[in-house]
Amino acid sequence: MITNHKLKVNIFRRMFYRVMALLVVIGISFTSGIILHANAMDNQEATMISEIKSVSVRICVEQGDTLWSIARTYRDGKIPTQEYIHAIQEANQLTDGKIHVGQVLYLP
Repeated sequence: MITNHKLKVNIFRRMFYRVMALLVVIGISFTSGIILHANAMDNQEATMISEIKSVSVRICVEQGDTLWSIARTYRDGKIPTQEYIHAIQEANQLTDGKIHVGQVLYLP
């Protein structure tokens, strides 16, 4: 015969397992949403980069070139040099200001 205590323990276990299963489902759903969002952002970024490359000027870095000198040479006079440098860095996925001789840069 099942005692009152054992009955309570069994009910508690069933509720515990249901809550844990629900938390797992919620966790998986949340993680999936984050992954899908990250993939969508990656696709959007890839599309933006390919659009920039298709409509931009392409140059090869030469000895003595700096982002500053390139920006001053190729920028529209209405855009401040520092803003254009930032645009070049974004278009070429540069994390810092280092460029190398022979490197191809896309200028927006």
